[in-house]
Amino acid sequence: MNDSALHALMRYRWPGNLRELGNVIQQAVIRCKGHTIGRRHLPPHIVEPSDLVPIGGFASLADIERQHIKASSSRSAATRAKLLGIHRNTLANKMRKYGLEG
Repeated sequence: MNDSALHALMRYRWPGNLRELGNVIQQAVIRCKGHTIGRRHLPPHIVEPSDLVPIGGFASLADIERQHIKASSSRSAATRAKLLGIHRNTLANKMRKYGLEG
């Protein structure tokens, strides 16, 4: 694992504790075709710092969804939709809803 990926993992709060960490590492190993895991192999919510400000310890589902879509913005629409597990049309509708077009 390179230093950048390790830093992202260390900075993340890990609300799911060891189970979440194990899942992220397992997914990164699967995504990595080489010998070194990089930031590109980690989920967007871990690599991108969150700009959510939870109220009372919780953020709204809409805020979380918006942030998750925003974090995947560097990918093509088809790749983003696949990564997010939704249809491209659904992604386009959600992007309009959250003002993330363009």
